[in-house]
Amino acid sequence: MVSSTRFVDIPVVMKVVQRVAAVTDQEVTKLLPLYDAIDPEALDSLTESVVTSPASLEIRFTYAGQQVIIDGRGTVSVEN
Repeated sequence: MVSSTRFVDIPVVMKVVQRVAAVTDQEVTKLLPLYDAIDPEALDSLTESVVTSPASLEIRFTYAGQQVIIDGRGTVSVEN
């Protein structure tokens, strides 16, 4: 299953946590900290820095047993 979401004006870190919580049917507060999978500050900085060339970014990592994919437009996809 692939699920993707694009939220306007929500930091990418929050998008990831919200999307993974929805896909895994868990409360956000029950997930392990995102920093166990990836540096949240670096993730936000990287995604904010590609505003001028969004098509050139794709970030993939595993969080809470889910494959998370973020593209340069801010779309967060989750595959299990």
